[in-house]
Amino acid sequence: MPVNKSVLCRTLLVWKRVVPALLLFEICYRLLSAFVFQPVFSLLADYTLGNSGIELAFNERIVGAFASPLGLLGSILLGLLAMLSIYYEFSVLFLKASCALDNEQGPSLPTILKLAVPTLRSLKSWSSAGFAIYALGLLPLVDLGLSSALLPSLRIPNFITGELSKTVPGQAAVAVFYTIAVFLFLFLLFTLPHMCLGAERFSRAFRHSWSDLKKSGWKAKGLCAAYFFLWSFLFHWPGVIPSRFVGITRAGLPELITNLLDGKLLSSLPAFLLSELLRIVLSLFLISLLTVLYHQLGGSCTLNTSALPAISEKLDRTRHAVGSVWHKVTNWFKGVWKTFSKRPFFQKHKKLLTAAAVFLGISFIAGVFAAPPVLHAPIAIGHRGSLEGVENTLESVQGAIDAGADYAEIDILLSKDSIPMVIHDTNLSRLTGDSRNVYELTAAELKELTLSQNGRKGQISTLQEMLAYCRGKINLLIELKTHGHETVDIALQVAEAVEDSDAESFCMFMSLDYNLVEALRELRPGFTIGYCVYGSITDVDTSSLLQNGVDFLTIEENMVSPRLVNRCLHAGLPVYVWTVDDYDNMNLYLKENVSGLISDYPDVAKLAVQDYWGDTASDYYRWQKEWIEY
Repeated sequence: MPVNKSVLCRTLLVWKRVVPALLLFEICYRLLSAFVFQPVFSLLADYTLGNSGIELAFNERIVGAFASPLGLLGSILLGLLAMLSIYYEFSVLFLKASCALDNEQGPSLPTILKLAVPTLRSLKSWSSAGFAIYALGLLPLVDLGLSSALLPSLRIPNFITGELSKTVPGQAAVAVFYTIAVFLFLFLLFTLPHMCLGAERFSRAFRHSWSDLKKSGWKAKGLCAAYFFLWSFLFHWPGVIPSRFVGITRAGLPELITNLLDGKLLSSLPAFLLSELLRIVLSLFLISLLTVLYHQLGGSCTLNTSALPAISEKLDRTRHAVGSVWHKVTNWFKGVWKTFSKRPFFQKHKKLLTAAAVFLGISFIAGVFAAPPVLHAPIAIGHRGSLEGVENTLESVQGAIDAGADYAEIDILLSKDSIPMVIHDTNLSRLTGDSRNVYELTAAELKELTLSQNGRKGQISTLQEMLAYCRGKINLLIELKTHGHETVDIALQVAEAVEDSDAESFCMFMSLDYNLVEALRELRPGFTIGYCVYGSITDVDTSSLLQNGVDFLTIEENMVSPRLVNRCLHAGLPVYVWTVDDYDNMNLYLKENVSGLISDYPDVAKLAVQDYWGDTASDYYRWQKEWIEY
């Protein structure tokens, strides 16, 4: 059934009616999500997944944490709670829009909040697992105005898309993936109205969504397309409205208060508020549009008003129960205080104890809200050297040297004869066209190969050759990698190669494999060794990192947050970010106190570091807070 010309007018009318109430609701719900739901979910994840028997659950260890009984239970519970909170938010939005379609007044927002509770019954089926994937995966990944307050956006880590973008087939794979995601989003566009308004299960709702999409006329499709283009123009490409804000984005309450006290929020807070208000208002327009189209295509709204008395009664009982618990808790504390205050010891030392309590309170507040320390001047690190040559070759490292970078990051794999070689990929096809693997060739055979990348040529070097080339020119950040066919200890081979070259003074080490971090720490306690992390399921436990001998943390760009960075800096752990190629992002991360930038463009990273500090980074970090001039 084609949609008539009044769709836009009716949408604008509904939008106008719902904005005042739903704008307030969305602001409150986002605050609730940021300061209640997310912290509670984080604590639950720490308790279940963090105590699943997997120490330092990063990277590949994440799977092991989910596979444990406690981790499995925690993941199911987290998914269920997240799904309920997201569905309830959408139910309120669509119910209010539906009621405003034919009635300017309609039920009040408090009534809508109650009426949204029975709609949760739509999740009582196994197909709700599909809704969880849809709400927690597809909507925030596509992010076209229909994502939730709990998880507004989601992106694939750059370490995956960045690697894929280095080849034409990889670029095509990324493009195809996002194209499929967008088409799937459009295919399911009317799923939420059918669930929230029609009380349908997810399996039935997504079938009806496709039917509605086919029945809608070209004018309706054009209106939706215009909206999605506007949203993309504002928030994605070219991204007129910023998506990250210094000191605010992904910050917890302590970080927000700290940033407010030290003035860091003053410049970004107005822009953040305007951006969030614009996102909410535009999202409400899409909700209104989908509601109008849903009704004009024959959909109906199932309002269970008969459940209102029962819901009100349950809410009253809940409020009474919470109030009773609060009353008992406060009375208990009052009783404890009354008993303690009558003790002779307290009466005799009242002033001293009061002063001590005030001092401890101030110290606690100062500790929580103190700005993180600056462990060292931020450094610029060339990722695999630079793009001035084939990655990980002498020419690429020379590009980092010419750029004035503080470090060049290189990757190490063992050859067939157990020689540390400077190469990233286990399989040689990407750079040589040869389908053999590094572990199938000796060092001499690897050195004979010709590498090709971006119109440049190069050869594979041994680690010792790289160390000799870099001496007196640049420091090295050496990443240890494994291909699973080592016949000797790669950590020992790398350590001996560095020591034989007398290069310990200008080298740091890291690995994505925590077993290698542990092995190298046990072999050479005096080395500066970091852990390279691309994902974590719980809050980073800095005490565990320190106890396990980690000297610094290298995190994927997608993990950067004020909360994580501040926690690491307070513990004495520098944080380096890879792979940052955008100058604006570099400045953003520097303002969020990261200690270094790993970039394919070390010249840009060096410029960002110099612009931020107004000086060159002439010092580099050594563990136990030693500062060494070079």
